Amino acid sequence: MHRESRFLIGLFVLITSAQLIRADSYSYKTFSVSAGATRATGINNLGQVTGFTELSAGSYGFVYDNGVATTFAVPQAGAPSTQSISINNLEVVGGATVSGGVQHGFLYDHGAFSTVAYPSSNGTAVTGINDLGQIVGTYVDGASNAKLGFFTDASGNYQGFSGPIGATFLPNSINNSGEIGGIYNDGSSGPLSAVFKNGSFTVIYGVHATHISLRALNDVGQELAYSSSLVFSMANGFFVSNPNGLSTRLDFPSTFLSADVAGLNDLGQVSGFADTAAGRVGFVATPTPEPGSFVLAAVGLAAGSMLIKRKRQTRQDSLPCQRSPRSQVRPKMGSPHQTSKTVR
Repeated sequence: MHRESRFLIGLFVLITSAQLIRADSYSYKTFSVSAGATRATGINNLGQVTGFTELSAGSYGFVYDNGVATTFAVPQAGAPSTQSISINNLEVVGGATVSGGVQHGFLYDHGAFSTVAYPSSNGTAVTGINDLGQIVGTYVDGASNAKLGFFTDASGNYQGFSGPIGATFLPNSINNSGEIGGIYNDGSSGPLSAVFKNGSFTVIYGVHATHISLRALNDVGQELAYSSSLVFSMANGFFVSNPNGLSTRLDFPSTFLSADVAGLNDLGQVSGFADTAAGRVGFVATPTPEPGSFVLAAVGLAAGSMLIKRKRQTRQDSLPCQRSPRSQVRPKMGSPHQTSKTVR
């Protein structure tokens, strides 16, 4: 990596992390796609949001960029059923479509589709993709019919999870450091959350509550989650945890009758969807910095933009070809070591 690139990455992470930790509120922007029920899921550092819109003719994936929505549908027989779930900083979208009652994972790369299918499975869905092209998702096991999680390694090979947590671990996000976030079930009354990295799981516990539902993680140490605890005295339980151990709750606007969240980028922006009197809409929640911090935030955004543009140019210069994930399955990893941390 060039020295200039290292500098930009360091500057970007340092500044944006500092500003996001200081953020004490969010501003909300809602949008609708094709007059249908809009579900916003993933969001990248360019502020591009992916998701899907549900119409009487079927569901279509979309990328919402600066007020303009581009819709698409995976080619299939019958009505479209495209559900886009994640988007990386290279604008590659991952998700799933249903055909013949079976889920089929896909990647959508600037107009080109490729299929993602876990070997010997009865269905696959892509739930996360990072800038290195590594993906995470779920599949239905061909033998047991159980819903399980998977990831692809640096070579594109499919890998499963194992051990007490891995047996029920369903991943929903992966960052550029290879950290994989997701939820699992140990037979208790609610979902539990963990982060998988280098063969080990780190269990996420909440203050006064163990039931934390992790929705996404980013590259600056933040996690988007839901807690059943009343420790924050919040109306909805959604929050963003910061690297300093503090958490910021998401206070939804009064116009939201109900809401859910799914995506988190490195700028701390959250994507989700809400039911309103006018119907289901997508939204982006943006942290509002304290007075006097806007200049530093702008520098952080500029550094991030320069870094992403450099990645784009490098990608174009290298003339990449469409790559489908390899079908080779390596032996599953052994039982992982479990550690824990506390979100306060």
